[in-house]
Amino acid sequence: MAFLKKDKLIAWGAYRTQYKDDNLTQKETYEISSIVVDKNRRRKGMGKAILNKIIGEIKKNQQFRNIYLTVSPLNLGALFLYLKNGFVICNFKKDVYGPGADRVYLKL
Repeated sequence: MAFLKKDKLIAWGAYRTQYKDDNLTQKETYEISSIVVDKNRRRKGMGKAILNKIIGEIKKNQQFRNIYLTVSPLNLGALFLYLKNGFVICNFKKDVYGPGADRVYLKL
């Protein structure tokens, strides 16, 4: 899903199947890999709309079991969005993408 304004991409989201954690593939488990909203257009409901659309698309597959995502613990806006929409924190890992690049893992 994407939002455009005057042919400029201002928000988008993506997900993938077969979530991998510690090199183990979990079938029927999806990962929301990206939700991005232009910094000048945040807090207007676009992130929530994208999140709801992705969840709806995933749930069309009746065999899905889980939806995961990760977020920086410093990205409080995104973290609160996910928590307000039913996700729960299930893990925390330090230095996932290098020193200081910690991640909070959430599950729906």
